Amino acid sequence: GLLVFADYIASTADYEDKTYTFGGRYTLNNLAVMGEYEVDTGLVSDELPAGTHESTVSWMLGGSLKLGSSTLSASYGRARRGELLGDYSTFSLTGTHALGKRTRLFAGYSTIDCDNRDAYSCSDVAREAGDDERVSFGMQHNF
Repeated sequence: GLLVFADYIASTADYEDKTYTFGGRYTLNNLAVMGEYEVDTGLVSDELPAGTHESTVSWMLGGSLKLGSSTLSASYGRARRGELLGDYSTFSLTGTHALGKRTRLFAGYSTIDCDNRDAYSCSDVAREAGDDERVSFGMQHNF
């Protein structure tokens, strides 16, 4: 099936800070592809000192494939945030495996590549330019 969405949010303080988001997902049997495009004029992405302002334009493409009781997913995205905040790109790869109706195993890898070397880096862990890589794994059981 096809899922399409759009979203608009504006600040009630001055209506200048806005976010527009458009995206969708198409599923055919066990394969799904998805994408999203967002323009943020400072409502969500503005983390600069008072009196300065930059906008962000970002996009993401991804997909997932169901193989029996397992699902593999991957996504890639890019954001252009201006000179002070700096651009970044992100990639993630995840997998899940259902052990039963209520229990599943999961594992994932993600990386974010920041272009900026100042204090307004895109990564909260690595406050300088470069890669920030994360690995996760575990088990989820619903009671």
